[in-house]
Amino acid sequence: ELVRSHGIGVVVSLGGGSVMDTAKAVAAGAPMVPGQVWRVFLRERTIEEALPVVCCPTLAASGSEMNGYMVITNEEEGYKLATGSPLLYPRVSILDPELTYTVPPDYTAYGGVDAVCHLMEPYFNGPSPHPVSDRLAEGLIKSLMEATVKAVSNPEDYRARSTMMWGATLALNGLAKAGVGDHHFPVHMVEHSVSALYDCPHGAGLAALLPGWLRWYGARGERERRRVAQFGERVFGLGPGAGVAETAEALEMWLIQIDAPSNLARLGIELEGLEAIAENTQRQAGIWGMEREFSRETVLEILWKAL
Repeated sequence: ELVRSHGIGVVVSLGGGSVMDTAKAVAAGAPMVPGQVWRVFLRERTIEEALPVVCCPTLAASGSEMNGYMVITNEEEGYKLATGSPLLYPRVSILDPELTYTVPPDYTAYGGVDAVCHLMEPYFNGPSPHPVSDRLAEGLIKSLMEATVKAVSNPEDYRARSTMMWGATLALNGLAKAGVGDHHFPVHMVEHSVSALYDCPHGAGLAALLPGWLRWYGARGERERRRVAQFGERVFGLGPGAGVAETAEALEMWLIQIDAPSNLARLGIELEGLEAIAENTQRQAGIWGMEREFSRETVLEILWKAL
């Protein structure tokens, strides 16, 4: 309403991923009838026009500064959903690592986890892995992991902050997923329900899910086990043919090193809370066409592994 009444022609965002995504929602909703933008997230209508968006991120995490996606929580309904459009791709984004100096250690860590997970999703869930895409993802993940450790311990380490900022931008701008085929974001889907119901930071929820999800994924079959082994060898320097348990443990050790939660229990989520999370995921699963592969029962399996 403010954008419409003041005749603003550009939506400028200075902040983290949630702020940038809110700016995109404003840009998409401004030409619509008030209150209609939520229908875009439900796939009940499409974005046909949007105001230009300019982003200046103050947190290295979401990569929203270089893609057309957005995630919004509807607190009244208790859902956190994602959608996107090429029309929401920022016209200009200014990346200044010094703006992230004041980000506290916990949110610095959560941002690093978010960026790493953006790379892990196509790496493991893409139907046709490619050697070039693999190496791009592995290199970016290693760089982000190392830089996150340094930035957590020394907030004004310019090289670490710039590595995190540029790495997070590249993690979700389409570069690392090119050539791997259409794929889902199951860890993000489950986490959206975790943070919608428990009001925890997005990156903290991802951290709590990742080791358990990796164990679940690696137990699915021989192809998946080999992917996890490759990841463990190339990212963590484990021996050839490293087991799923070893790789998941190495991932946990990195999370512990940056003081991020490595399981759901560290977020205060107990066994009795898993049913509600799994049920909540099914709305996004249905919108994304994932309800058969990631049914309520399958999501529960993942959550049990992450507890």
